[in-house]
Amino acid sequence: GFYPLCRRLQVNPVKMLAAVGLPSTVLRSTDLMISYNAFAELFNEAADSADFPLFGLAMSTYQGLKTFGPLGMLAGESQTIADSLAIIQKYFHFHASGVSIELTI
Repeated sequence: GFYPLCRRLQVNPVKMLAAVGLPSTVLRSTDLMISYNAFAELFNEAADSADFPLFGLAMSTYQGLKTFGPLGMLAGESQTIADSLAIIQKYFHFHASGVSIELTI
């Protein structure tokens, strides 16, 4: 969703990638890994360039539970939203190491 969102906001996605030192090939391959720092820098750069502080939130509309792989499938089969969130919180470290999720009701 990065490319279409940038285009919708009239920001050049290739320039955004270059600004944080990433190659444009990340737009064509879903298997390339980038560091969390580069990911955060990219979203911040795009948000600043588009003058749209909610860039990251807007990106989430292009995602679904499939983004989480098997964890998303497990969460999607939960009986309630609370159960789904609890599963994601408990097992998210398998999806993205170094990330911690805290849920507050």
